[in-house]
Amino acid sequence: MQREIYLAGTMSGKNNYGISWRNKEKKWFEHRGESVFSPPDRENALLVKYDIKPSLLRRRNNQLSASVRRKLFAEIITFDLDQLRYRTKYGVFYITEYSPGTISELTWCFMYGIPTYVVTRMKLKAWPEACATKIFRTFEQLRNFLKVTYGLKIKKK
Repeated sequence: MQREIYLAGTMSGKNNYGISWRNKEKKWFEHRGESVFSPPDRENALLVKYDIKPSLLRRRNNQLSASVRRKLFAEIITFDLDQLRYRTKYGVFYITEYSPGTISELTWCFMYGIPTYVVTRMKLKAWPEACATKIFRTFEQLRNFLKVTYGLKIKKK
């Protein structure tokens, strides 16, 4: 099984659910022959399963019942943490604000020795800073590091 790059970052309450930056980075990695896991891609399928309109889930004050929310998010959390633990090569974390889910994923990676590369302009608090393998201010800095560390080069088709 090929391990994937896990793209983590705030999703809830975001206008585009954090999809824009993920799509850009996913394309960059895939152009170099890497497999990428982006949580919003899978969650769209779950929304269909639960017959939920994406706009309901992606607003801060959504209108889902508590029991449906718990069931849905329990399934999301279980899948994402399994993805991190068993199928992730390393995580790329984009932190623009503190998100309980993102910090939990970062902690989970730390506990299981999965490298985590954080892109943020924020001054991180002690917990996420300690869990991060390396912190970058821009994606360009991260990409340069990954090219050298993992030998990521554009793959010819």
